[in-house]
Amino acid sequence: MWTSIIRLFTAVRLSWAPWALLALCILVFTLYGQVQSLRLAAARSAFHAEAAAHNATRTVLARTQADIGALSVALAASERATASVQGSLKQALAREAEAADAATARKRILDAMHSRPRTETEKQEVVDDETRRAAAARINRTL
Repeated sequence: MWTSIIRLFTAVRLSWAPWALLALCILVFTLYGQVQSLRLAAARSAFHAEAAAHNATRTVLARTQADIGALSVALAASERATASVQGSLKQALAREAEAADAATARKRILDAMHSRPRTETEKQEVVDDETRRAAAARINRTL
């Protein structure tokens, strides 16, 4: 193609103006091609940078999703443990309230109690002091 253009210009004896115009066109098209090449390189570079950032974001997302899964399992285990502890505490509070009620009842009985000397009939018909104390100790033992 170039050779035919050059033959055309050499066959016809023209002045320097067409040659200058041809040189200018070649220069403009060459510069335009270089500019487009630079723009393409910049676009490719930006694309690769964006792709790298996107891949990094995907990696962070995958890691975060894995962390969410692990934390969900830990949360479920923690909730089960909390429910178990709450149940144990409720049972312990119920036992404590029952023990406090029993202690109050025992104190009421002991406060109402008064001692008197035993009569001779009681001394002969009622069990001895040692057996009574053993029975009372057995009844009053801690739970």
